Amino acid sequence: MDYQNENKTIMLIVTENCNLRCSYCYEENKTFRMMDFKTAKSVIDKEFADDSTYRNGEIELFGGEAFLNFDLIKEIYDYVDSTYPNITFSTTTNGTLIHSDLQDWLYERRKKFLCTLSLDGPEQVHDKNRVFHDGTGSFNSIDFSFFRETWPGCSVKMTISPDSISNLFESVVFTEELGFDCMATFASGVKWNLSENLDDLVRNLSGLAKRYSDDPSLKICRMLDLDLRYLFYPFDNDFRYCGAGVTKKCYDRNGNAYPCQGLSPLTIGAKASDYLNRDFKDFTLSEKNPCRLCRWVRLCRTCYAANFMETNDLEMNGHEMCLINRLCILASAKIQFARLMKKGAAFSDDEQMVLKAVSIIQDHIMDDALEAAKR
Repeated sequence: MDYQNENKTIMLIVTENCNLRCSYCYEENKTFRMMDFKTAKSVIDKEFADDSTYRNGEIELFGGEAFLNFDLIKEIYDYVDSTYPNITFSTTTNGTLIHSDLQDWLYERRKKFLCTLSLDGPEQVHDKNRVFHDGTGSFNSIDFSFFRETWPGCSVKMTISPDSISNLFESVVFTEELGFDCMATFASGVKWNLSENLDDLVRNLSGLAKRYSDDPSLKICRMLDLDLRYLFYPFDNDFRYCGAGVTKKCYDRNGNAYPCQGLSPLTIGAKASDYLNRDFKDFTLSEKNPCRLCRWVRLCRTCYAANFMETNDLEMNGHEMCLINRLCILASAKIQFARLMKKGAAFSDDEQMVLKAVSIIQDHIMDDALEAAKR
């Protein structure tokens, strides 16, 4: 594959600190150390000076909580805006620091600086996991109206944990009714105890499938909004879970490059040395990997870092996450089938492909999955 003229994203870990202590956080090596402007400028100039190597450029700011280093963010923004005016910015924030002057600064730059808000659901669910250092919940420290009004349809990153599986349905509905675009994902590197939680998960996914089936006007949360036509795309060596190490690169506070933040020292400590300056352009799933032969691989919502946290192997999905992903694929198939049946018109070629995929999924998606998850 020719990776020239692709979209390019660089991730800058501007701080290793966070003002929350979320129970499921995968960043196990947080410190008070921060990136400085000299390092950030050097990275930006190296990556974006030659604009013939990319179509669109983006700088994604990471922590910890990135806005703990707001002074650096302002410096970076001003430099990029004057030097590389077509580069855009994004970050995911816990929202607790976004008040007063910081709100004013973001609002003025809202067209080039996009924020995603971390929100796990209503107060009692959110505060199960997302707490300050003293254990108090963070829900009431977020100005939801600011995010909703500044970025209409603002994305919300909802992390589902074993403690919040039973609230999955109500949490998705809550965020959507607040006016947000729900990006629900399952926490990485945790024990799901599906022997105890499986019934709750199935019940909640079934509830979401019914909700989206009954009202086709609703936008489907991204966890269940899958392109089922990918089922018919054969596996090849160009397959990628994401752009990590190809069109995306992450720089730590010292300016060292890694494929993504999930494979940086902030997350995996000394093991990250194996991925320093690692280029994934030639990386592919090995012949021995069962995921390579899995018919669902192109629909699987996993990533290299999540795999590493689950199994200590970039390539290998954990058994419990494999089952969770299959249940999400099944729920997506139910939604799309119901919506097509409601349409009541001749089906296009693409819609016929979706219906064929639905039939295969309903017949085979759970083959061996329950047994594998018990191992």
